[in-house]
Amino acid sequence: MNKLNPYHRLLIALPVVAMFALSMPAWAEAVKPVTKSLKPEETAILLVDFQANFVSPDLARRAF
Repeated sequence: MNKLNPYHRLLIALPVVAMFALSMPAWAEAVKPVTKSLKPEETAILLVDFQANFVSPDLARRAF
């Protein structure tokens, strides 16, 4: 009978470990409730301007 080399042992062990890891129950953390009002000192507005040379595949190649 042939002995398994370390590579073959790894190929056998990885699916077994993945099976046990995926069979474990997942525990979700509680999510904070959404606020009903915004506080100006804790609020930011992010404006994003997508320019054509960054979002168009043809123009992005020419930009650099």
